[in-house]
Amino acid sequence: VVSVRDFGAFVDLGGGVQGLLHVSDMGWSRISNTEQFVSAGEEITVKVLRVDEDTQKISLGVKQLSEDPWLSGATNFAVGQIRTGRVTRLADFGAFVELEPGIEGLAHASTFPPTGRQDGWKGFVTAGVTATFELLSIDADKRRIGVALLQDGVSRAVPTQKDTSGEIVAGARL
Repeated sequence: VVSVRDFGAFVDLGGGVQGLLHVSDMGWSRISNTEQFVSAGEEITVKVLRVDEDTQKISLGVKQLSEDPWLSGATNFAVGQIRTGRVTRLADFGAFVELEPGIEGLAHASTFPPTGRQDGWKGFVTAGVTATFELLSIDADKRRIGVALLQDGVSRAVPTQKDTSGEIVAGARL
């Protein structure tokens, strides 16, 4: 490794040729600090992903040397499961939660209890915190898992109810 930057590391491939190991190709899990993954002077094994003859740039990867966790890990999940996860980052629309190395779910802002403030949901979680989440939806083809933060051990799953079709019930006018 020649040098390490926030966005990745430049790797000497020999003969004066360098390639870029982008942070997104370092590991299946989200890497927030490239210096914790690799350091200058370190020798690492990489896979050549692309060679662009026009720009003379070489893209490298490390995660491609191991199995994609979605190929086997997604079968370990089911809707309604309760899992411990680590919040990896917050976005305007929700929190990303690592459920297993390389497999993240999204706790959409709408799944948090209402606070009356637009971004009030951000008060429930911060990046780096570990918490308990319920799996709400799974789309393995799109690599998406919807989760919701569980508070006080209360599941969001709808309890099984008896069939009430045909019954007359009273309600209030709003």
